[in-house]
Amino acid sequence: MLITRLKKDDNLADAILRLSQAIIRVADTNTKLKVPSFEPITEEVTEFLNKKKLNVERNKKFTGMSGTARSVDFCAHRPHGTTLINTLSTPALRTARMRVDKVFTTWSEISYLKESKYNFISLIDDSKNLWNENNITLLNRVSNVVKWSNRDDLQKFLE
Repeated sequence: MLITRLKKDDNLADAILRLSQAIIRVADTNTKLKVPSFEPITEEVTEFLNKKKLNVERNKKFTGMSGTARSVDFCAHRPHGTTLINTLSTPALRTARMRVDKVFTTWSEISYLKESKYNFISLIDDSKNLWNENNITLLNRVSNVVKWSNRDDLQKFLE
C-alpha cells in the first residue's frame, strides 16, 4: 500500500501526481522482475524412467559427509546397483552456475555411496546453451555427465 502525507501548505494535486508516479514505478518494477515461464525437464525424465519400468524414487535424501541432508532428483534401483540422477535445468545463465555448484556439492558430499555400487549422473538440459565447458569439466570430476538430448547415453547407465 502506498500512502502520501500532506502538510498544511502542500498542494493536493502535486501530492496525487507524486503518488501516481510512485504507483507506476512499482508496477514497472513488478513487470520487469517477472521470470519467463520455464518448464524443467524433471517431468520428461520421470516419464522416461517410468517407461523403463525401473523402481524410481523422487527427491531421495541422503546424509552428506558433513551431516547435511542432500537431495537427489531421482534414485533408480537397478539389478546391479543404484543410479542417482540430478537434473540441471534452469531458465537463465545466471542461475546455471548456482545449480552446477549445488549438484557438485551434493555429489561430493555423498561420494561415499560409490563404494556401495551407486552411480552418479548429472543430467543436463541442453535445450538451451547455458552450460559451459568448465561446468561440464567440474561435474565430470564427481559424476557422469549426460545431455538430455542424448537419451541413449542415459539408457546405457541405467542397464
